[in-house]
Amino acid sequence: MAAAQRLVRQAQQLRSAQLQACVSASPSTRMIVATASELSRDMHERIFAILEANMRGMYEGLDGWDASFKRMELHHPKSRYLLALHGDDVHHRRSRRIHGRARGPVLQGFVMWRYDTDDTTPDDPFSEGIVAPVAYCYELQVADAWQGRGIGAHLLQTLERLAWHAHMRKTMLTVFYINQRARSFYASHGYVTDATSPSNDDGERHHYVILCKPHPDLVNKRVELRQRAENSDA
Repeated sequence: MAAAQRLVRQAQQLRSAQLQACVSASPSTRMIVATASELSRDMHERIFAILEANMRGMYEGLDGWDASFKRMELHHPKSRYLLALHGDDVHHRRSRRIHGRARGPVLQGFVMWRYDTDDTTPDDPFSEGIVAPVAYCYELQVADAWQGRGIGAHLLQTLERLAWHAHMRKTMLTVFYINQRARSFYASHGYVTDATSPSNDDGERHHYVILCKPHPDLVNKRVELRQRAENSDA
């Protein structure tokens, strides 16, 4: 537990400028890393608008939409953002709050995540001890007008690089069962059901599933161990 907590503390201390070095841009999209406190009020409102447009209806069909709780999550001091921006003048000025001006680049989408520890189970093949250091993705949202252009994939792949850079063992996220489009998207990028995900076999009906993607080195190590075991049995 101590080792996992130490890695998370170190990750939480990384500055946005340090993480920005892991980010690559495309010809039409610039990716910007920031903490919640580095974003302007206007940018926070644009983020919330995309989240509400994409998810409010789904929440209302399940547990209900709690705007105050969502805003609290988004503004949490440990929340970090990866913004996908389109337009001129999208460079990040550390001396200013991000894009708190009347006119600025278009927000195509965003990821909100936190470096944290997450409980594990004895049968989790990618964890050691009772907790694991993870990059937990709370939100990955793309504005409706920009969906279907690979922006979500770019955001997710960049988040993974930021997780591995900080020596996290897994990226994790929660997705609604009814959100088949999102579940298919994550499956296509190598995400599997996490060992901690609740099972509907326990007699209760859970409306969400926890997904994860382990660090590639852990996957390779597991494959190597399996191959050694198969060779020794041959």
